[in-house]
Amino acid sequence: MALSVLGVVSAAQAEPDINHLKGSIVLKGEGSTNIMDGMNASRILDPDYSKWAWNNLTNYAQVAEELAKYEGAYKAFEQASEVEFAPRWEKLKKNYQFHKRTKPRREFRAQVDREVFVQSTYQDAIARYRDLALLEYKWNGNFANTSPWHAEDWTAFESFYCDRHTRFLGVIMEGCSIPNWRRPDTDEFYKRMYEQRKSEGRLEFLQSN
Repeated sequence: MALSVLGVVSAAQAEPDINHLKGSIVLKGEGSTNIMDGMNASRILDPDYSKWAWNNLTNYAQVAEELAKYEGAYKAFEQASEVEFAPRWEKLKKNYQFHKRTKPRREFRAQVDREVFVQSTYQDAIARYRDLALLEYKWNGNFANTSPWHAEDWTAFESFYCDRHTRFLGVIMEGCSIPNWRRPDTDEFYKRMYEQRKSEGRLEFLQSN
């Protein structure tokens, strides 16, 4: 059975706000309120699933495999939203001067995405794909270039940044745990940079008090 528009969450949790469905996250069309707008815990549509994914998917391959389960439903949603959005925006944009169209275009795209999401019978799959893609984006943007390349450094890394990360992902994280979702094709430059900083004692989370 498909999830409701707000998603199924435990009774103890606040329901996620459908207004945070801010647009397609894969389609990078101009004006689309996509993933590049940033991410924080309030944008998560399915907190229970996101928490599970963060705490149980241990590597990039598992993340990719999980995303693949829901990609078809999400791409269909994305395409349907674009089909609905494009002709309606062509008429609506005439109400705005050319240099003032960006904000209303983004707001209208978000509105259309919500409308299409409400009509979908695959809301659970769409929400899961979107939330996990947001978390992966967050990982690559905030952890990829600072996280350790050596397993023995990981606990110190988690502990040092615990407060900062739990404030940002408070509904997702359990304790200080941060999964290692590093892509296998990460540029070796970052590894060399890490090794150099470690040898020079410049990694804050490895410095003794």
